[in-house]
Amino acid sequence: MSSNAWPTTKQKVWGIPYRSASGNPEDAIDILYKNKQGFVPKAYQNGDDIDFVWGKYTPPINPNEKGGGYGLAHIEGRRNEEGYDGEKFLRELPELLENGTKYYKEKHPGRFYIGNDDKEAAIRTTYDKNFWKWLTSAYFRYLNK
Repeated sequence: MSSNAWPTTKQKVWGIPYRSASGNPEDAIDILYKNKQGFVPKAYQNGDDIDFVWGKYTPPINPNEKGGGYGLAHIEGRRNEEGYDGEKFLRELPELLENGTKYYKEKHPGRFYIGNDDKEAAIRTTYDKNFWKWLTSAYFRYLNK
């Protein structure tokens, strides 16, 4: 796929691009949380240009399961499931990305992680065979071991 076609593909997949918040992860979260749709290209920029997507959250079917999905909607929904304030968790993500440590996990190719002692963010490096770094999930580390 040509590089000119990819932004159009992103828009078809993720919806409205809120470019005004590029480079400002706090504003990106505000806009996506308010609109509950779309994405912010390059929401976080510090050596890695990471897009934020609103995404989707699928609640669990029964109490013994976890909800599914991806993006900020998924992060908020899962933290709420665990009894935490999902919106508060979202608003803490910029600090995690800025001050956390970047690393890779051998069992999870196609992504990298940024974490600290308490939290971890998962960043995918592709989507549909196209190179694209985007925040897919984030969680408390001690609940996901």
